[in-house]
Amino acid sequence: MDYAQKVQNGIVLLDQYWGPDWRSRIDKDRLRMSNVGDCILGQLFGEYHFGLNRLGLNTSNDADDTKSAAFHGFYVANREQDGGIYRWGNLHNAWVLAI
Repeated sequence: MDYAQKVQNGIVLLDQYWGPDWRSRIDKDRLRMSNVGDCILGQLFGEYHFGLNRLGLNTSNDADDTKSAAFHGFYVANREQDGGIYRWGNLHNAWVLAI
């Protein structure tokens, strides 16, 4: 599954929780998906892990686990590493394009 699809999974979940207006609460200039305070969940819930808890998600590195942060585009799964470098930039770009 590519990042665009994962982000769409996250958008559906956020729409269910917040309604469609959550997008207006995201500061794209501040958005950093690798930062627990500046990522999508950090900006909406105050901190990444608090957002995971509120949404009922886990921190599994399995991008196919439908209850994982990675499945919903909030985290880069370990298997998506490229030479030890996480693809946070690709995930960030997918979110910016989607919102």
